[in-house]
Amino acid sequence: KMIRTLDEMNIPTNSTHSEIGLGQHEIDFDYAPALASADRFFTTRVTLRTVARQHGLYCTFMPRPRADLPGSGMHTHQSLHDLDTEENLFYDGDNEYGLSDNARYFLAGQLHHARAMTAVLAPLVNSYKRLGTSFEAPMHVSWAHINRAALIRVPSITPGMEQHTRLELRCPDPSSNPYLAMAVMLQAGLDGIQHKLPVPAPLEET
Repeated sequence: KMIRTLDEMNIPTNSTHSEIGLGQHEIDFDYAPALASADRFFTTRVTLRTVARQHGLYCTFMPRPRADLPGSGMHTHQSLHDLDTEENLFYDGDNEYGLSDNARYFLAGQLHHARAMTAVLAPLVNSYKRLGTSFEAPMHVSWAHINRAALIRVPSITPGMEQHTRLELRCPDPSSNPYLAMAVMLQAGLDGIQHKLPVPAPLEET
């Protein structure tokens, strides 16, 4: 019912499934520009709470609603695209991780500003009950390909799907203001590109 309602409101999702915690679910939006993504997330919070209430249920977006269950994050997949050609500017097939210089600078910028970003991306006391203590929630400012405890992860890319090259930022949670969150993530990444910040070595060990 929730997914059908989102679809009727022109909020397309590409995946949804149960997560580890009891009553915990993941909903993945289709890719969209930053502002459209923020609009969709803001509207989704209201929509899902409304549908739940209609069925006598309660829907929460607290980062850590129960101490004995995993927290709820807002993992955000990011990429930059050319406005004219729509080419993914994060892809470079000659790099070990498939990342272009722009992607590496963007990643470095978010690592550099990670502590400041977290004030916006994880704004509640309850947010910090998730970070560092919940399953797969990041504790250290690091990046990796395999390690899901990293702050930023580089997902695998299937050959022929290079347009989906992206960086997954794992510290945001759904209590954040999506408009401020998108602006902060973008500004930190662009600062890395502007100053060509060096990216540290990945930390693949948990």
